[in-house]
Amino acid sequence: MTKLSKEHFQAFAEKYPERYVELKKQAAYEQAYRQTLKRRELECAASVEIQLRTCMERLQKALIVHDVPSPDLSSVEGLVAFRQWRVVNGELCSSGTWQCVWKSVMVADSVPTPDNTHGLYCIKLDPVGLVTQVIGHIGLDVCGLVELRGRIVEHYDRVMRAEWARILCVFWRSCYADVYSGVPALIQNYPGVPIYVTTLEKIARLLFRVAVWQERNV
Repeated sequence: MTKLSKEHFQAFAEKYPERYVELKKQAAYEQAYRQTLKRRELECAASVEIQLRTCMERLQKALIVHDVPSPDLSSVEGLVAFRQWRVVNGELCSSGTWQCVWKSVMVADSVPTPDNTHGLYCIKLDPVGLVTQVIGHIGLDVCGLVELRGRIVEHYDRVMRAEWARILCVFWRSCYADVYSGVPALIQNYPGVPIYVTTLEKIARLLFRVAVWQERNV
């Protein structure tokens, strides 16, 4: 396509003055129309962004649990312990160097004994040392309660290794920035497992209630 120069436009205007004026008005109208469309698109995008932000704020408020209910312990036949994970691609993973993905129910690769390091690692719920326990161990993305069965080996530092484990509930601290994008994926990957977005203080109160319950029923 040949690019028209200024001289071409000037020659056309001299030869066809009325047509030139008409085309110039049409070009100005089309330019104004394109600018109007662009402005409307920007206004629409801004409106959608405001709506999404409003929905996200409502979701944040809805996700935060005001009072975390005690988990259903009626079906628990073993011991209730404390566990924490990292969230990777919407899944609960071990915090160690070996990134083991946890399912709702887990079975150890080998039976734990005092002479090996096998088993599913958890922390004992101890009402006496609960404050130190919470401060020392709740530092990752999420934590929760698990039921332990089978062979269980307990260490001096309250670490426990179990042959079998079932996730009872999961807590995700509301102070983490990516919590609201990660919770829906957890809910999808762990159906039937209660997942609560809450604070450290509420987690500590619930752990204490469960620890006292276990001391009375074991």
